[in-house]
Amino acid sequence: STGEQVAELVGSFFSFSPGRQKKMITNDRVETRTRLYDLEGREIQSFAGTFSGFSEDGQKIATLFGSSGQVRVYNLAGDEIADLEGERTEFGPENKYVSTINYSEQVSRLYSLESPNLLSQFESSNIEVSKNGQKIAIAEKGNVVRIHDTSKRQTLKKTGEFIGFLPNDRGFMIRADEQIHLYDFADNLLLKKAGGFVEFSPQGTRLAMSIQDAESRVEAIEIYDLSRANIPEQPLFRLDEPTAVTFSPDDQWMLLSLYEKEQTYLYDASGNKVAQIEHDHAEQQLAARATFSADSQHIFFSDRGNGRTSDTLVFDLSGTQIAKVSGPLVRFAPISSIYYFAQNDSGESALITSSLEEDNSWLYDLSGRRLATFSGVLISYSSDFQRVLTSSRRENRARLYDFSGKEIRSFNDTFPQLVEDKQIVAAYEQTADQSYFYDLSGNKTDLTIQGRFKEYSPDGQYLLTTSESEEISRIYDTECSLLAEFPGSTIPRSSVPSFNGGDDPLGFTPDGTHLLTKTEDGYFHLWPLDNGLDSLLARGCDWVR
Repeated sequence: STGEQVAELVGSFFSFSPGRQKKMITNDRVETRTRLYDLEGREIQSFAGTFSGFSEDGQKIATLFGSSGQVRVYNLAGDEIADLEGERTEFGPENKYVSTINYSEQVSRLYSLESPNLLSQFESSNIEVSKNGQKIAIAEKGNVVRIHDTSKRQTLKKTGEFIGFLPNDRGFMIRADEQIHLYDFADNLLLKKAGGFVEFSPQGTRLAMSIQDAESRVEAIEIYDLSRANIPEQPLFRLDEPTAVTFSPDDQWMLLSLYEKEQTYLYDASGNKVAQIEHDHAEQQLAARATFSADSQHIFFSDRGNGRTSDTLVFDLSGTQIAKVSGPLVRFAPISSIYYFAQNDSGESALITSSLEEDNSWLYDLSGRRLATFSGVLISYSSDFQRVLTSSRRENRARLYDFSGKEIRSFNDTFPQLVEDKQIVAAYEQTADQSYFYDLSGNKTDLTIQGRFKEYSPDGQYLLTTSESEEISRIYDTECSLLAEFPGSTIPRSSVPSFNGGDDPLGFTPDGTHLLTKTEDGYFHLWPLDNGLDSLLARGCDWVR
């Protein structure tokens, strides 16, 4: 906890081990070795080969040997458990098995790690393991599928194309003779239909299957109820028209689009028609572009970012259009438009869209009424719907607004931060290499720190900055007194500001015990803060000197 670097990891940082092992893996490509470290930076073990993966429990490591087609499996003590053939590895569930694939030979091999023994070798590059790890599907040449039961050491052999395991590992599905076959693992045929594509609902309680004619044209769609103990032979309901299906996340709703009629209907999970979705973009076959909100309470239709201006339509579950906003959904056009569905603690909802092309953001209520326009793309908003923070790349400025669209203050920064639990906005001025802090009324506080502000520590007692010109990261107390300096940056290299900071591992670890930085040579450095930062605080004067 003195701020001195404990160790420099050799090789490129690859990953942390799974679970609570708190170990790190690097690939040393110079010596072709995989190195295992603890979070103090001490090398625990090294293994020959390039890192391929951990077992699920984090107790075994697989390494590869490039073009030689060799795979080795080790325990964490460095003991070699197995020397296998393959160019890629995948550990099976419960850490009992490992499969390898040799792409040049189109051969897959399944090994037991308990012996270790080669259980099977297949002329295939496709092996799938069920979620509970007890069943393994092997697609072999000659259109043969083998379902291996690891608990009973039995194998079912089927002719056809393997589609997948049924939800909850109740059985499996293959396509053969232009028909879909559903079997349980006792080899009982559960369902047989002349179907085309199949789609499971997110929770696995419903199955959508297309019914095709002799020329493989979709003639109908059938929905089956998989929640029953025995899958019924008859569908829950059927639509005798070409149809696209979209399930809600909770499996309680379905959107069905009739292509030829250019109509979209909402059904409940029992197959009852609830509403017809009336929209003015029928020619775009929008049901194929439909999605539900995460809470399954709203329906969104959007163009998939085809290069022209488009709208997002928002409906409630009665089929009523409640909003029409500019720009497509983020999942369909993440480059040109950004979309947010916001909800505060009181249950009030709002729609916020941003356009990188127009460099503007808009706030709507769920009736589709535009409430406010903001300059720049959305960076963050407060959970009480009182403040909105945006960033304009064109003007190289950030702005703080209230939810009515009134500008409270602007800042010379394109990467500002709204720190809601501290009720402040942090803004960085690159020319001065300093960060300044403002309250939510736009008043500048007395706090100023060197470098670009990154974040508060998890306990809220310390601040972290990075000086980009020097590539130095610094830790301060809440009075902005310098406590420690560390080589490396905690700022991701991105030219585009992201909502709430995006996905960024640099900085304080979630438990606040370590700091992760990255230097220009590509190395990651993990610094221990074992006892919190109390010792750093006590030695603050020494660090300042």
